Amino acid sequence: MENQVIDLTPSHSLITQGNNAGLFEVMSRENKQETTNDSSIKDYMSWSENTIDVDGFCVIPYGKDNALDKEIQEVVFGNNIAPRSLTKKVSLLFGQGAELYKTTRLKGKVIREYVEHTEIQKWLDQNDYKDIMLCSAVDFYYTEGCFFKVRISKNNRSNKGASITKIPTIEYLDLTKCRLAYKRGASDKKPTHVLVGDWNSSYTNKYVVYPLFDAKEPTKHKTSIYYSKFKSFGIDDYAIPDLLGTLPWIKRASAIPFILEALTNNSLNLKFHIKSPQKYWDSIEDQLKKKAELENKPYNPKDLKDFKNKVFKEITDVLSGVDNVGKFWHSVKSIDANGVKVLTHDWEIVPIEQKTKDFVTAQLDISKHAAFSTTAGLGLHNALAGVGADGKSDSGSEQIYAYKNHILTETPLPEMVITKIWNIAIKHNWPEANLKVGFYHHMPEKEEDLTASNRHNAQGS
Repeated sequence: MENQVIDLTPSHSLITQGNNAGLFEVMSRENKQETTNDSSIKDYMSWSENTIDVDGFCVIPYGKDNALDKEIQEVVFGNNIAPRSLTKKVSLLFGQGAELYKTTRLKGKVIREYVEHTEIQKWLDQNDYKDIMLCSAVDFYYTEGCFFKVRISKNNRSNKGASITKIPTIEYLDLTKCRLAYKRGASDKKPTHVLVGDWNSSYTNKYVVYPLFDAKEPTKHKTSIYYSKFKSFGIDDYAIPDLLGTLPWIKRASAIPFILEALTNNSLNLKFHIKSPQKYWDSIEDQLKKKAELENKPYNPKDLKDFKNKVFKEITDVLSGVDNVGKFWHSVKSIDANGVKVLTHDWEIVPIEQKTKDFVTAQLDISKHAAFSTTAGLGLHNALAGVGADGKSDSGSEQIYAYKNHILTETPLPEMVITKIWNIAIKHNWPEANLKVGFYHHMPEKEEDLTASNRHNAQGS
């Protein structure tokens, strides 16, 4: 009977043979703990060492394979918690919108006073500032950074008739289209330019080159790109996304519904769970890439997928059916000495022994823990994410406390990164105004602390 391969997630596959099935999982192992196995998010320091040569520029890949943005999309979008949690963080940051303000001091405290300024507000509106800030906030919470295109103009005139240089236009740039770069031969290898194009397509090599915006000399370039980011320790180029360490939990949580759905829809008896080392597949991928290079053709990731399916089917044939009595499966365990740690890379075959109910229960328990780990890793309190204990909602007072704490501690730095280019432009264009733009938040109060006429139920009646 022909085996069928059901791809559940990038690292989980179900191989069926009649009513029997095996669960195959690709995992990286360190002291028996699962870690993320995607090559693009390993070796942070090596990204800048493996540059891409484009028209005299050394392009720093975003991720080891220049596809970290794509991997984040594939992992996060397939999860039932992570996208909503990140959207919630964007909503909490955005609050009631972006407004102009000036800072004052009152009794030793710095207070924001939201004000109006007709000319600056007109400039903000012309630049669709709220839409751009919203897009930038999304990019920031996924990647800890955002890109802007900045244009200058010398057509403006001051009150005295002298020509002055202003920043009339700020545009949003999709982070997936941007890559940092420096000129070939540069000794310090620090990013000086940005190449904009379709980096996820292998069918185009058309990129537009822009210099990086210089905050100390805002009008140095007629058109430039500003990369605003939350700096990562020891990394000079890209910001390392906070959610990187949470990806294994997100993938684990995302795989479980597909596993259970496949078992239910196909009425399968799950017989074995096979865990394979990522190091094995990395080695196979290197061999396939070398083979493609020798044959003078581009490497296709589908080749690795086809090879995986072939191996999985062969293993399933060995482990299933009376015709295979006497056959065996052989694997080799490799050991790496990584500093003071010893890392093992071996295949592991775990018989399920028809204990499907126990297997399902274990998966559901893992799913609950993965949900809490996901929200914790994304930096969002469970009361705000809607992931309460045992599915119960948190009390209103706890939600208010979590909200206030989040606004006070989790929004100032993201706001600074997202609004920085706008405030640089405001200071340059209107140096005497002494104004900034930032997000306005209304701080809620407990119902019992409000007068009867100001409570929600009274306002809605």
